[in-house]
Amino acid sequence: MTINDHYGHDIGDLAIKACGRRARNWLKKNDILGRIGGEEFLIILPDTEQAQAVEIAERLRTSIESNQFVFNDVKMNFTISVAVAMLTSQTHELVDIIKQADLGLYQAKDNGRNQVVVVDH
Repeated sequence: MTINDHYGHDIGDLAIKACGRRARNWLKKNDILGRIGGEEFLIILPDTEQAQAVEIAERLRTSIESNQFVFNDVKMNFTISVAVAMLTSQTHELVDIIKQADLGLYQAKDNGRNQVVVVDH
């Protein structure tokens, strides 16, 4: 059951904002964070190797999973899935990387959610 279905869109929006704030804790000054869909974020990590990106993604995932959040007196725990896609010779345009990451998120959903998926090209 999704947060919106169970608690309403106002609580769902607060959960999304909390994820964004939490993500900023793990980012460097030159990293870019933006919301690109209803519940999807894009984080660009310039000059970051794949292993470092996976480590950041896993820290973010576990920091969300291990905390209880309170939104308008509603206490809840929730999880996130993260897809890591890298700039390669096959994916040299941002739109290509976003498509790869989106496929990774579908893979995470199909595999039970609450995980980091590395998209190999």
